[in-house]
Amino acid sequence: MVPIGIALLLLTGLCSILAWRRTALPEVRRRLIAPVVAAIVTTGACAIGGLGSSKAALLCLALSGFIAAAVVQEIGRGVAGRMRSTGQGPGAALGALLYRIRRPYAGYLVHLGVALMFLGFAGQAFQHEESVVLSVGQTHSFGKYGIRFDGFSQTEDRQKQMVTAELTVLLDGKPAGQLLPARWVYDKRPEEPATQVAILRGLAEDLYVTMGNHDMDGGTAALKLVSNPLVDWMWLGFLLMATATTLVLLPDGRSVRAVSRIRFSSSSVAITLLGAAAALVFGVLLARLRLGAPLVVLGVGGLGLGLTALAWYRMIDPLLRQEAITSAERRAFIEEELQARLAAGTEATE
Repeated sequence: MVPIGIALLLLTGLCSILAWRRTALPEVRRRLIAPVVAAIVTTGACAIGGLGSSKAALLCLALSGFIAAAVVQEIGRGVAGRMRSTGQGPGAALGALLYRIRRPYAGYLVHLGVALMFLGFAGQAFQHEESVVLSVGQTHSFGKYGIRFDGFSQTEDRQKQMVTAELTVLLDGKPAGQLLPARWVYDKRPEEPATQVAILRGLAEDLYVTMGNHDMDGGTAALKLVSNPLVDWMWLGFLLMATATTLVLLPDGRSVRAVSRIRFSSSSVAITLLGAAAALVFGVLLARLRLGAPLVVLGVGGLGLGLTALAWYRMIDPLLRQEAITSAERRAFIEEELQARLAAGTEATE
């Protein structure tokens, strides 16, 4: 899977540089300068920073830098061109590009989101974990962190008993946050305790702590410490991809005007509202019903999903009809224009 991912990342970077249909070789060379320099600088910085132990991760980080530089370069070229042609400021020019010429420039943001996601994937090569048993008041060094065990707290509700380890995370000897890993023991399943993970998040890395066996009387707890570098960049990349994709799919002015001329029947609106209500009821029942009633859950869920699908079909059907009419009109116009040109060519020949 690693070679496929690297190849996909490389193609993403090249597609950000190559123009549609054809790009002259001198232009390709000119556009490659900044991304290649960025990839080389990224590789050197990662090697100096101690991230050169994994060749695949180092290559992934270098290609992420390549894509980021290519995206910034292409969007910068577009913004500069629009500023020259319209006299707009940088912000207005960028907004106009992303809204009026969305497909290429929002597509660049999708490519940048892919690079950020692979940045998070590459960080998994540097994951570090350790298991340790701590006594109350003891501090353990884990990477750049100090983990101090302050003690236990115990609570309960009508379903379970909860034992929580109170940990203080230290950075450079100063408190940076508190983590509360816990073990939940349910009254109906005491032999299957549930482990609750405590997470300290950061852009550079996330710190995960779970608690295993513990002795409240002796004041000791078995902890598993895991450091996940760059994992939040994966979620940021996914968020950027989703936002840019939504921007690409937004309708243009002509589509909005065409939809505004459509009149939905009262039955379509009623079915839509009924489907939404059924989906809401299904969600509430699914949250409250126990796993002992699977047939009820499946029945209500099937009804809700079926009504929702029917409602969406009734709402989208007029849009599909309008698109079909528009496409037919466009084809008829093109055929008439071709016939007129052929007729004009015949007359000129005669």
